[in-house]
Amino acid sequence: MPLPADLDATGEPTLLQVWAPRCAICVAMEPDLLASADAHPEVNLVRLEASADPKTTAELRVLGTPTVIGFVDGQEVFRRSGRMTRQELDQAFESLAGDVSPPVATTDGWLRAVAGVVIILAGFFVELSWPLFLGGAAVLVWGASTLLQRSP
Repeated sequence: MPLPADLDATGEPTLLQVWAPRCAICVAMEPDLLASADAHPEVNLVRLEASADPKTTAELRVLGTPTVIGFVDGQEVFRRSGRMTRQELDQAFESLAGDVSPPVATTDGWLRAVAGVVIILAGFFVELSWPLFLGGAAVLVWGASTLLQRSP
């Protein structure tokens, strides 16, 4: 999904945060977001209040606040909804600047790992289906690697 033209004033990598004033998580995350933005001047920060511009919010297919979307060359490169820590916000800005990979939620890693275990178990119970077993192992490793990358 491209960044709406009215939000892309600079053509620089852009971190778009869709927020709401009554969203407690948005308010709690604001100081970390602004500090991360100050530390990464090479990335443009755009804040969009969801209720003030519902048309753009709908065009971006944002279903909840806060949602952070990263754009490079006007194209979406990552999206993350929910609370982000200062470290995760720094990683988001750095990924837009080209320094690191986009942020992935810890929950995503756990979901991948659990899905891998479930697929492995299905492989054992379906007459020892090796394709399921190997596919589950791959998903488990993917989830575990996500969790290990996030470890300090």
